[in-house]
Amino acid sequence: MNLVYYILGISTVAFNLNDFNFNQSIVYSQGRAINTWTNIINHANLGIKVMHECNAHNFHLDLVVVKLSSTNG
Repeated sequence: MNLVYYILGISTVAFNLNDFNFNQSIVYSQGRAINTWTNIINHANLGIKVMHECNAHNFHLDLVVVKLSSTNG
């Protein structure tokens, strides 16, 4: 089974298949979605998209630099 995941991972990277989209969700009559494998794949794809973005871990300097007030009286 690990070989299947390995091959799927290699083909995903090799062919740039990082945007699978499964929109079929099973919904209760109350409107809540039942978590299925398609939901898990969609959540994993969201994580892959975030990690592939260029600025995922870079913050603007305006947001990082904070002016600290003096607390020494």
